[in-house]
Amino acid sequence: MTDTTELWTPKEARHLPLGELHHLLLEHKARVEDYVVGADSLRIDSEHPDTLWAVENQVTIDPDGVTTEVGRRRFFIPEHAHQDLAAKLDVPMKYYRRMMNEAEGQHGPYLLATNLNYWLEQDSRKFMLRTYSREDGPSYLRAVLSNGYARMDDEDMLAATLVGIRDAGISPTDVKIDGDLSLHRLRVKITAPSVGIHVGELLGDYRSPFGGQSAAELPMMWAGLEVSNSETGRGAFTIVPRVVLQVCSNGMTRPMDIQRRTHIGERLEEGIVEWSQETQRRTLELIQSKTRDAVRTYLSTDYLERVAGEMREHAGVRVSQPLVTIEAVGKSTGLTENETNSLVSMFTQSGDNSALGIGHALTAVAQTVEDSDRAAEMEAAFWGVVSQAAALEVRA
Repeated sequence: MTDTTELWTPKEARHLPLGELHHLLLEHKARVEDYVVGADSLRIDSEHPDTLWAVENQVTIDPDGVTTEVGRRRFFIPEHAHQDLAAKLDVPMKYYRRMMNEAEGQHGPYLLATNLNYWLEQDSRKFMLRTYSREDGPSYLRAVLSNGYARMDDEDMLAATLVGIRDAGISPTDVKIDGDLSLHRLRVKITAPSVGIHVGELLGDYRSPFGGQSAAELPMMWAGLEVSNSETGRGAFTIVPRVVLQVCSNGMTRPMDIQRRTHIGERLEEGIVEWSQETQRRTLELIQSKTRDAVRTYLSTDYLERVAGEMREHAGVRVSQPLVTIEAVGKSTGLTENETNSLVSMFTQSGDNSALGIGHALTAVAQTVEDSDRAAEMEAAFWGVVSQAAALEVRA
């Protein structure tokens, strides 16, 4: 296997302030290289199954900015890129992993290479390879995508989002912005403390499980947004409203009100992809427009009042058997044992024994997990968990 311990790999981050987030995205962007290649020109290395080769492809220049030739290039295949290859070639991942394990054993890497290379040779499709360049060794293969994938880079998305906020009449300096970056997704969280409503009576006895402050002391609920993007085909560009409680900074996204756009564009010919200025301009204008509309719709007290009304329906439903209810919602939400234990702890510390309190406890757990993708799932699960907890009490 290729030794990658000394090679550059993409960084991940949680709760990163805007300035640091932007710096990290610029560092990543400087390394981005995209290629469109014929599947039949790709080969798994017969001696190193974590290495993919692209053989030479002659191309011509077209108006979309596809230029030059790929040449013979080498790419390091991390785990998620192996998953992409398996999906593209319709090879069950269980069998794919078995071949990889055998590749470490008596058959060497020959087994995986022989199988995949056979199917690649028969394939007439073209793939987009999204990669990061590295100072030494093979480029880092981020994703294997359709050649109809429309690039929307994270740093461009962030810049366009800030313009959209400004165009909606709000200065970016008047909102709090931080972000989470994983291998597959960027999430930018925007909170507007200037747009809030008083919800002290709604939260009742709730206390922050972090600092112990009461909802009576910090009674506001603030409007916000979460703007997210995947550069590697792991999801669409989305804008979703997000509300934040002042007392504990718990955030709850509203997936039922999501705005979404998939990354589908024109088919590209083979070669190194250099995206045209016109393509980039259209992409940025789209983000700016959607952000501007979302700010005007969701960063408003009218929207917050609607959200508070939905919360109010469940605030008075007391949980008579917390452990039973938490176990039930944990199973339906797919919580691990550790996550369920954390949910019990957060619920106990908060002092709010309502169905709403279980939801707040879940979003408190979301602040503590290291995996930003998992944290986002928890924030989005708030409404379903609260509804389920309330329904269980009604049936009881």
